[in-house]
Amino acid sequence: MAAGVRLDGRVVLVTGASRGLGRGYALDLARRGAAVALNARDEDALVALRAEIEAAGGRATVAAGDVGEPGVAEQVLRAAVALGPLDAVVNNAGVNRDRTVAKMSDEEWHSVITASLHGTFFVCRAAVRAWRATGRGGRIVNTASVAGIVGNVGQANYAAAKAGIIGFSLSLAREVAPSGITVNVVSPRAVTDMSESIPPERRRAFYELQSRTNTLGRPGTPEDVAPVIAFLCSAESAYLTGQTLTVTGTPGTSVG
Repeated sequence: MAAGVRLDGRVVLVTGASRGLGRGYALDLARRGAAVALNARDEDALVALRAEIEAAGGRATVAAGDVGEPGVAEQVLRAAVALGPLDAVVNNAGVNRDRTVAKMSDEEWHSVITASLHGTFFVCRAAVRAWRATGRGGRIVNTASVAGIVGNVGQANYAAAKAGIIGFSLSLAREVAPSGITVNVVSPRAVTDMSESIPPERRRAFYELQSRTNTLGRPGTPEDVAPVIAFLCSAESAYLTGQTLTVTGTPGTSVG
């Protein structure tokens, strides 16, 4: 789908770009010619990623901040347009705080909802307002998870946030279509840095389950998901909106 997709001249904002899937997306977008605005809370990691992109001949800027907090998304967008008019937004920021519901603290619930769902809303709202003010269309790509479709034990907060992103995106896609803005969701099943937050005694079993239940015989990686992101940020995806693309090596929807 995206092997030949080029993004020369396009400016893309990627949130949660300091590690895992977001970092993989940013590197792939830059290799395809996009100028990438890098957002996350870890500014040092973003500076290092910018240097890596620039060393390979790409363009990037750092727009650090917690987009789950009110007002930060607008600041991040202002930093992003230093690269040029914004063409696409990839919302990937999020955290996980795994715990069964009976043992989950208020902070563990609120922090996950804030980072994933609130952050997605704030960035989308800022981007839509900016595009409508200039008469430009744009691409919004929001990141959910298979967990938001089928649920996972110990991830009620994470699954709720990701399911919320899917519902939010469906509504937003209908609202902004007349403005030439598309909104799609990528729901990956992939092992990333966030998997390291799983307690050590459960991590090996988690990786084994990912391999055993995957038809292709291995867990997904950021490199497996990144080409889908690139396509959705491109001009070629103009007739695709309101869709949730499950990126997994297993037919149908599976736990992950």
